[in-house]
Amino acid sequence: MRQSGFFWIARLRILELSDMLSKPLPALISGAYEITGGGWEINDVVSYFRTGLAGLSDEECDELENYLLLWQLQGSAWKREDDWRLHPDGLGLEYDDEANERLREINRLRRIVSAPLLRFEERSKNAQTAREQASALAGLLEELGLAGLLSQRAEELDRRGFETEAREYAQLWDIVVSALEQSAAILADTASDSDSFGRLFVTMLSRYDMGTIPVSLDRVTAGDFDRMRRRKIKHLIVLGAYDARLPKSDDEGGMFSAEERKRLLEMDIDL
Repeated sequence: MRQSGFFWIARLRILELSDMLSKPLPALISGAYEITGGGWEINDVVSYFRTGLAGLSDEECDELENYLLLWQLQGSAWKREDDWRLHPDGLGLEYDDEANERLREINRLRRIVSAPLLRFEERSKNAQTAREQASALAGLLEELGLAGLLSQRAEELDRRGFETEAREYAQLWDIVVSALEQSAAILADTASDSDSFGRLFVTMLSRYDMGTIPVSLDRVTAGDFDRMRRRKIKHLIVLGAYDARLPKSDDEGGMFSAEERKRLLEMDIDL
């Protein structure tokens, strides 16, 4: 007897792609090269620690940013060994206990941000090859503890119900490590300074696509294709289909197919 045509109907939402360089880890890497290669400008430093991966909370970022903007601290100010002593509220004000305590906190935050970057700047300056430049960048990422931090962020986002963001965080570390390994392996002993390697690596990251399938919207429905009545599906994949069966050619209808009618007549069964 006739067998109904049976297909797997896959209803898929197309991958939601996002701009790679707007993500925290690539933004931090790009910022590190902009800072060390551009003279520690205020906007570059603020963008760097505002990624949330430089070791400061949002409140600490606010405190440090306000101080930098108030006194326009940039360039060599970050490389001084002595503490910043400018009043946190402006010129000509008294240094009371509260002001001194805020200054101690600001200097603590300053060193959290600057210490890994200054060491990265020194390693990058001394590196002669692309492999050594990749090692210098890997040292910065390791010193910031980003592998564990990104994993914690992904778990936290997942617990809070932000599944798509959690998946993106989980992908970031693997993408950056893969790009670093490729850079070191392909460029190897090619002569490279910090600026040229930084531009090349950031460009390389920008070529990666990071996407996730929206959670709970990806599914597979199995059923008779003839009974598929949904009209709002944007993308439809029919596995096992071929030209002779899709689109379906007109038939005579009825209980038996043409082939089945032929076989019945060969058995001398009168229809």
